[in-house]
Amino acid sequence: MNRITAKVTEIKSSEGLSIVSLNTGNIALKGMMREASKELLEKEVTLGVKAINVLLAKGIEAAFGVANSFRVKVKSIELGKLVSRVQVAVSILVSEALLFAQVLSEVGKSIWVLINASDPFIVKVGA
Repeated sequence: MNRITAKVTEIKSSEGLSIVSLNTGNIALKGMMREASKELLEKEVTLGVKAINVLLAKGIEAAFGVANSFRVKVKSIELGKLVSRVQVAVSILVSEALLFAQVLSEVGKSIWVLINASDPFIVKVGA
């Protein structure tokens, strides 16, 4: 599981659903959560994102329908028989994705990370 430390910058709520805006320092993220407490505002949280929920894309020049998208570099690829484990890095954020085997082949290349707003969840509040 990926763990991302971020600061809650805004919470918009309606009908039991909240859109939480977060900042990791250089990357803005959004999370969709049930009834997020306004007490989270300006607090540091640790987000969890399952590796299977991190999508990777390369060679895309179009707008995304995904709330969280940012460019990263492929740090390492561990090829498996069924799935490959891909480590990517951007500034302070290191993330991991699980993909079907042999989808990517080049370490050091720039790609996109895509994370739906419904995928991040709060693991911990505070440092």
